[in-house]
Amino acid sequence: MLTIAGRIHISILVAALLVLLACSAYAQAFNSVWDFEGTGVDNGRTYLAIDSSFQYKHDLADIWQPGVAFDAAKFDVTYKMISSTSGQIWYVEGAGDGENTWWLLGNLKSAGSPGSWQTDTFDVPTEALDFMSSSGYLVIKLRESPDTCPDLLWLDQTRLYGQLAQPQSECIPEAGSLMLAAVGLAPVAAFYRRRK
Repeated sequence: MLTIAGRIHISILVAALLVLLACSAYAQAFNSVWDFEGTGVDNGRTYLAIDSSFQYKHDLADIWQPGVAFDAAKFDVTYKMISSTSGQIWYVEGAGDGENTWWLLGNLKSAGSPGSWQTDTFDVPTEALDFMSSSGYLVIKLRESPDTCPDLLWLDQTRLYGQLAQPQSECIPEAGSLMLAAVGLAPVAAFYRRRK
């Protein structure tokens, strides 16, 4: 039967191990919303009317810091097609804006069929996650295909969301946690020495 001291030591050991394990299991969710306005209001939504290729910088400065890695992310765009032939969402990996740096995320689902407000979701590819992890932003471009076809799109908001990996520096156990583990392990070691 365990003594009171033995129970206390086991409790300390378990608490220390839980603190150490929490570091490796930790992943933080992130959510970054950009609201567009400037043209009008429709059903309570402020929107920006776009009738040609449009790009903006989705800045993640409020959640990003050096050492943070984006594990997984999705990109939502909420919009209403007014007149359309086709619409596409692109992202750029580098700081330049040459055509060779742009990559297609996907086609807008309601392209070709103007209608009500809707939200399309795209998976952010690994290459873009790597760029977000090193820069803290992603440049997004809405364009038509081909560019010679004039569309009219009302843009309400975009959202980048997903999982952040914990910075490696934060995964170094604190001295207090290591001391707790040592205090918990000491009586276990002494017990086994006595049994020998």
